[in-house]
Amino acid sequence: MARLWLGCWGGLASALAGWALAVQAPALPDKPAAQKPPVSGERDVTFLATSDSHYRELDHKLGHHNELNRATIEQMNRITSIAWPAKLGGGPIAKPRGVVALGDLIDDGDHGAQTRQLSAEQHKLFVADFGLDGTDGLLKYPVFEGWGNHDGPPEGKEQHGFSSQRQIRQRNLLRQQKGLISNLSANGLHYAWDWDDVHFVQLNLYPADRQRAGYYAKNLKETKGPDQKLVRTWDGTWSWRFPLNRKLK
Repeated sequence: MARLWLGCWGGLASALAGWALAVQAPALPDKPAAQKPPVSGERDVTFLATSDSHYRELDHKLGHHNELNRATIEQMNRITSIAWPAKLGGGPIAKPRGVVALGDLIDDGDHGAQTRQLSAEQHKLFVADFGLDGTDGLLKYPVFEGWGNHDGPPEGKEQHGFSSQRQIRQRNLLRQQKGLISNLSANGLHYAWDWDDVHFVQLNLYPADRQRAGYYAKNLKETKGPDQKLVRTWDGTWSWRFPLNRKLK
C-alpha cells in the first residue's frame, strides 16, 4: 500500500510546501544486491519536503517572511499529531525520518553591503531554524538540503566573500560523519542515503548527469540495489520511480 499526503503551510513569497510520504510494501527478496547491506522487514518510510524558504536578512528593504518558515517548521514538528485522511487509510502520520529542503534556501546567495555579508546573515537564519540533525535547530528532524538558483554561484565565483555551496559541502561532511548519508560526490555537493529499501539522491539544482560529472549514474551503479525504490530530489521537485519489473502493492 502506498500513501501520499500533501499539506501546504506558509505561503506568499516563500512558496513553502510540506509533503509526507509513507509507504509499505511486501517483504524484500531473500537475496538483496551484493553491494547493499541486507534490509529486513517491511518498508516504513515517512519524510517531509519543502522548498524556497528564501531567508532574508532582518532589515531587507522589501521585508522578509522568515516567520512563515518558522511556522512551517512548527507544523512539521507537530505532524505526528495529524491523521491521514480517511480515504488514504486513516491513522496517525508516523514520525518523519527527515526533511528534504529542495533549494533556494536563502533569497540571495551573493549579496553584500559595504562591510556586511548579507548572504551569510541569511544563511545563518536558515541554519538556526533548520539545524542539521534534528537536535540543533528549531526543526526536530534531520534536514537534507540542496542548493537552488537563488543560493548563489559556484564556490570561487562569489563576489561578497560568502558561498552557499561551501556551506553545503561542510554540512555534507558532517552528515556523513553522523551517518545521515552514505555516499558523497567528489565535489562534496551531491549525496545519497537509504531509508529501508528506498534510495534517495540529492542532485541540487537539476538532475542532469553530465553536468554532475557522472555522479548520478555512478551512484546508482555502485550503491543502489536492483530492487530498491528510487527518490531523486532537486530544486523545486522530486521524482519517484519504480523498477519496471515490480509493482508497489
